[in-house]
Amino acid sequence: MNKLKQLKITDEEFDLFWLLSGPDKVEFLYNALDVGVAESMADQLTRSLDDFRDQQSSIQSSEDLIVGQYRLSITLLDDGITFNSDSIRVIRSFVRKFFRDGHILLSDKTLKKDPEFDIYRYFKAYKLLKLGMPISEN
Repeated sequence: MNKLKQLKITDEEFDLFWLLSGPDKVEFLYNALDVGVAESMADQLTRSLDDFRDQQSSIQSSEDLIVGQYRLSITLLDDGITFNSDSIRVIRSFVRKFFRDGHILLSDKTLKKDPEFDIYRYFKAYKLLKLGMPISEN
């Protein structure tokens, strides 16, 4: 406890500390007492940057469309595709169109809606299994 009272944290370091989650705050303080505040801050920034890169690396492209009076956001991932819209009917029609174009889609329940990127009411995620030949409607 005596070491904790001697710890000096500047405004910039406190700003970083404030943004951390609970377990990361504890780790930051533990490392600050052990190796110093600057080293602890650098470690947390490196970890946050690595997490951000991992999250962004899976997104290949994203596009926002207007379909009638509704908006539809289509995000293509490394192993799947997500649809986000104000209308479930618009999402279903695009899923049928993808299927008719020869894409086999399997519902992916592991991907969850991210409030930062998926701002519309309905969200559906699919894994792309195979790109086949288009399906004839005859």
